[in-house]
Amino acid sequence: ACIARLPPDELAAQEIVLRAIAHLACGYVIIAAMHNEKIVNSWQDLFSEGRLSRLLFLGMAVWTGAADSLVTATIMPSVARELGGEGLFSWGVAGFMLGALLASASAGRLSETLGLRIANGVAGVLLLCGCLMSAMASDIYAFIVGRVVQGIGGGWLSGFAMVAVAFLFPERHVARVFALATSIWGIATIVSPLLGGLLAQAGDWRWVFWLFSVQSVLLIVLSLWLLDDTARSKSAAAVNWVQLTLLCSCLLLMGLASNSDSTSESIACLLLSLTLLVGYLWRENRIDNGLLPQGVVARGSAVGAGYCAMFLLTTALTCYLVYAPPLLQSRFGLTPLHAGYLVAIPSMSWTLAGLLVSNFQAQRIRNASIRLGGLCVALGTALLAMTLSRGGLVSIGASAIVLGLGFGLSSSLLNRQVLASLGDSDRAIGSSALTAVRQMGNAMGAALFGVFAVLVGFSSQINASDAAHVGFALFALAMPLSIMGMFACWRAVATH
Repeated sequence: ACIARLPPDELAAQEIVLRAIAHLACGYVIIAAMHNEKIVNSWQDLFSEGRLSRLLFLGMAVWTGAADSLVTATIMPSVARELGGEGLFSWGVAGFMLGALLASASAGRLSETLGLRIANGVAGVLLLCGCLMSAMASDIYAFIVGRVVQGIGGGWLSGFAMVAVAFLFPERHVARVFALATSIWGIATIVSPLLGGLLAQAGDWRWVFWLFSVQSVLLIVLSLWLLDDTARSKSAAAVNWVQLTLLCSCLLLMGLASNSDSTSESIACLLLSLTLLVGYLWRENRIDNGLLPQGVVARGSAVGAGYCAMFLLTTALTCYLVYAPPLLQSRFGLTPLHAGYLVAIPSMSWTLAGLLVSNFQAQRIRNASIRLGGLCVALGTALLAMTLSRGGLVSIGASAIVLGLGFGLSSSLLNRQVLASLGDSDRAIGSSALTAVRQMGNAMGAALFGVFAVLVGFSSQINASDAAHVGFALFALAMPLSIMGMFACWRAVATH
């Protein structure tokens, strides 16, 4: 129905995307059938013993958080035209990210205090309130406040979803559940901007938030019906407000660094945010009730290496997600919609690879997949540095496939590896940290590459030749991050 409403000149791109998705799905079915029937049996086992309803709730929670975070990109021009405040344009996205990061950082402690049922209900109520605030906003400030509240609700839902995976599913199914969650994120990457664009094009962006309000109500009902007090602990430690304040200040400075019009102010905010991040990690290693599992920052920790790999690789990926669309538009004259779908290519290869590796049971095979995934991310980043400056669309797309393949080979298995290494007392905060660490990587990437992009000449009016130069410079900066992330992947599996 959405595609039927598109102008004729955009139908070709949509058809290509749909064919690609269909081919990826068929490819997985064929490979699974060629493997053996154990794969089918293992998926049937996942859906049995009452786990299907939990999976459906988990999928809806992941979808709502993901789609709400992604939909703003295509509606913000319409929001700015109606509500004004073009100078605050970027805070429609940054406000959500700030709220989501703070929420996911505290989700583990909160789930221990309230249990999954009440915690998800509270998150759903906050998300509902934030959606209603944005839907009824009369000015840009009310809209941004609504986005921050949505970020808190959505961040808690994402964090609680990771806690639910750790507590509600046996260890043999953890990688599959994470692969399914990643698939939902991939779908949201494609569908959510399209939905927002269609509603904005129809003349009423507010319907986006009315629709998410309905989803929030459903989540509240389902959480009270399907969940229980799992993860609740009588000896739960309170949220460490000093650590949360340090993290909040760090994230706020990152947001200012990525959205400031002054280069000197951006650099100052970035350096100060890095200082606060170091201070946060220093304290985290010396207290008993931090926001990360105890001892995770210590040198030689396999769990710490896993979190480090997630952070570094996600930071590197942000360069592609944020700057590939405008660079592709400037170099090749693509429309925003077509450039956006080219950027969605890694999500497709990520999803397919994630579903395939979720069937790996032998520890040595899983370790090899994680190491190969880190190598592919580093290789994909290097290829993008070359192809965005000199290559054509086909070579850029192939490089993006390698990048997504790296995340697909490593992400869900790395999550499983970290959870398997956590003690029972750290299971709640350790699982919610899987989301928080990656969101922190997104924030750091947005700030770091935002400052560097201005220094190397990026602007909204960039021409084709300058876009090639900027593309090479940005991904040259991303390469050391991805290489360090690759070595962190190797360190995370060295003791397994």
